[in-house]
Amino acid sequence: SPPGPWLYDDRLRMGGVKLYLDGALGSRGAWLIEPYADDPGNRGLALTGETQLRNLMSRAAMDGFQIAVHAIGDRANTAALDAIEELALTYKGDRRWRIEHAQVVAPGDIARFGKLGAIASMQPIHQVSDRTMAEARLGPARLGGAYAWRSIAAGGARLAFGSDAPVERPDPFAGMAAAL
Repeated sequence: SPPGPWLYDDRLRMGGVKLYLDGALGSRGAWLIEPYADDPGNRGLALTGETQLRNLMSRAAMDGFQIAVHAIGDRANTAALDAIEELALTYKGDRRWRIEHAQVVAPGDIARFGKLGAIASMQPIHQVSDRTMAEARLGPARLGGAYAWRSIAAGGARLAFGSDAPVERPDPFAGMAAAL
C-alpha cells in the first residue's frame, strides 16, 4: 500500500517524519560553514545531500506528514531553511516546517525562521551542558548565532522547547531555567 499517515488498520497515526542533515557538535559532525576552531579543515558531515533533502521533504509533504529536519550546524540550518523556502512555494498553508535543534545558526539566517514560518525546535539545556565544548568547537567569535532562541523568537518564529531525552535528562525545570 502507498505510504500514508495511518498505519495498522487506522489504529496508529504517524504525523511526522524526521530527516537528518548533520551530526552532533560534540563529535564534530555538525555541518558548519567554516571549519571547526579546534579541528581546522573539518566542516562536519552532510548526512543528506541538499537535492535528496528536497526530494524527501517533497515526498513527505505530498503524503501529509509534518517534516522535522535535524540541523545542528550553521551550514545544515542554512540548507534546511533553503529547502523550506523552495518547497513552501509548492506546498502552501501552515505546513509546520520544523528544524530540530537549530543549535548553531548563521546570524543572517536567524530572521529567516520567522519569515518562512519555520518552527525552531530547540533544547535550551544544550546551552548549559554544551557551553564550554561549543566555545572550543566554534571559537568565541562564532557564538552569536548559537543557542539563539531569543533572537529567533524576536524574528517572529515559533519555538518548541524540549529536553532531547535520552541525550539529556527529561527535566523540564532545568530546561526552563536554561531558557530563562
